[in-house]
Amino acid sequence: MNSRTIIKFLLCTIGFFTGFRVLLFFLAGGYAAGTLLEHVQVFLIGLRYDLSALSYILLPLWIFHFLGSPVRTSKPVIGICNRFITGYKCAAGIFLLTVYFIDIGFHFEFNRRINYLVFDYLAYPKEIIGTIVFTFPYNLLFLIFLVFAFYLTKMLRQSNFLLMNENNPPAIWKHIARLTLGFILLVIFARGGIQQYPMHYGYSNFSDHRILNQLCLNPVWNLGRTIITAKEENSAALFDSIPVSYDESLKNVRRAYAGQSEKFFDDDFPLLRESNSVYPQKNYNVILILLESFSGQLVGSLGNDYGVSTQFDSLSNKGVLFTKMFSTGTRTNRGLSGTLLSFPPLPRNKTILRDAAADQSFSSLAAILKDRNYKTSFFYGGDLRFDNMQGFFRQQGMEAFFGEEVFPSSAHRTVYGFADEYVYDKAFDHISTIQEPFFAAILTTSNHPPYTFPGNVRSETIRYTPDAFKDERLEVFAYSDQALGSFMRECYSSGIYDNTIFVIAGDHGFLTKGDHDASIDLQMYHVPCLILAPGLDPKVISRTASHTDISPTVLHLLGGSFKHHSWGKNLLAEKQHSDFALLAPAGLNHIAGIVFEDVFYIHDFSGMHQSFTITSLKDGIHLLRRPNDHPTIQIAKQHLFSVLKSSSTALFNYTAGLPKK
Repeated sequence: MNSRTIIKFLLCTIGFFTGFRVLLFFLAGGYAAGTLLEHVQVFLIGLRYDLSALSYILLPLWIFHFLGSPVRTSKPVIGICNRFITGYKCAAGIFLLTVYFIDIGFHFEFNRRINYLVFDYLAYPKEIIGTIVFTFPYNLLFLIFLVFAFYLTKMLRQSNFLLMNENNPPAIWKHIARLTLGFILLVIFARGGIQQYPMHYGYSNFSDHRILNQLCLNPVWNLGRTIITAKEENSAALFDSIPVSYDESLKNVRRAYAGQSEKFFDDDFPLLRESNSVYPQKNYNVILILLESFSGQLVGSLGNDYGVSTQFDSLSNKGVLFTKMFSTGTRTNRGLSGTLLSFPPLPRNKTILRDAAADQSFSSLAAILKDRNYKTSFFYGGDLRFDNMQGFFRQQGMEAFFGEEVFPSSAHRTVYGFADEYVYDKAFDHISTIQEPFFAAILTTSNHPPYTFPGNVRSETIRYTPDAFKDERLEVFAYSDQALGSFMRECYSSGIYDNTIFVIAGDHGFLTKGDHDASIDLQMYHVPCLILAPGLDPKVISRTASHTDISPTVLHLLGGSFKHHSWGKNLLAEKQHSDFALLAPAGLNHIAGIVFEDVFYIHDFSGMHQSFTITSLKDGIHLLRRPNDHPTIQIAKQHLFSVLKSSSTALFNYTAGLPKK
């Protein structure tokens, strides 16, 4: 091993890592946050993570050299060893490029460096490839990636870096000494220094600006770390650290969610209760429309008038509009579990739709209505196997499913499914033939990258703002809104409207260049929610609410007495206890947040907690830091811990749903 060659390799590799961080620093807007000193710290701290990642990659080769030392004089064996080393170097190089390439798209989708969540998407190569091919700049980056991969493979194959010397090997003692010194240095770099404990996530949390903290991390290190800790973080052990007992959490959640007319009757099922509505039982139809990425930051009736939500705004004048509704997560599967199951988000990697512990009968809206002899159906423009939607919800009371296979091949489709208008048409064709009362869940797909849709949207209705949103983002949002309006007019003209409860809500928001100092981007959770129902007077409600509140609210509108197991409350009842919204980012096992009154508290299981005052929800959510020991924060923490403790315990004990009949 030539020392100069090793040093040259290390400098080139670290240069690549640093160059990529510089690129992401400008692409992600890191230059606009923090001070000059903080910018310097990003790269200094980042160097530690880079050296750690590189050391982990090189350690197997060093160990291999140690094991191969006794046979250094055997040329046939050395030849085999060198072929292995060359293959390993090529594989490691391709792996590095792949991770860095994916990290760009991952960061802009989730505002996080690549983590274990990426493996959730590997099950859906069609959607991934489609996004790469049709979305700029991913398609360009992919071409660059292929070129780099070709030349890197060629370079590594021809390089003698770390190859064993067949012709003139050094003395064995020199060889062992170099390997020992190299191994010690690699171990030190891998653990991030000589401190007592190895380097962890906390080293990156040096700034109040989240974007700068994230830029410190090395994507290879971060991916490896989340893979190693996934088992631990996905177990019940994660929730053992919550500083509240189960009995205390049970009292707190029952006090928070229960109305005066509700009765609990099974301590093994924490929120299983019987409710009595103020209305007599009605067999109204129920249509739940979950709109892809329909963020509150573009909705005019929420004070953000970009001219892209004219149909929704018009409908808002006819129903009950909730202005402080927050999604349960940043992925559609979280929105589905929140609205249909009324189950809170847990800070765990996997979606509950594909979790082994989710193999139980939840108190789903579909199951409850099915017991009332409703016909239940689910409509989606894409692959129903995505996130195990069909498999999971079939167990939760959904009878009929309509996915991509029912649409004509000539219809316009995006990467994730057929355009919204076709989904609405299929839903209308089906429900218009049903004689019995029905429950229909409609999930749209158009408002998702790469932002393609059929036809044109009238540009004069859109207030283009190049500095805030891409034109195609505004136009596809307007298309989704117009498709919604067309469907509602069909329901109205056919008479379905007169006997139906409509719930229209965004599944989650999308990332913007807003206030990113918080470790959870609250803007991504603020969504519109509208309920239209026979006899329901139009009004605006500013109660803090969550997806989990939708199902119990619908059940109360349907009237009568009913049993349910909901981590939510009737939003139309008079306020009796605290209103709050629990949220947890997808793929981030160690973090959860809560909105309570005017505060936003973020609990990081690794110890990095944050507290904010919400100063405004218009033109982007604006936050102001506040002390963690504020009395209101303490109440918020009590709600957060109680919900997490009670729901996680119920999930792992298989008592999160309804008892077996």
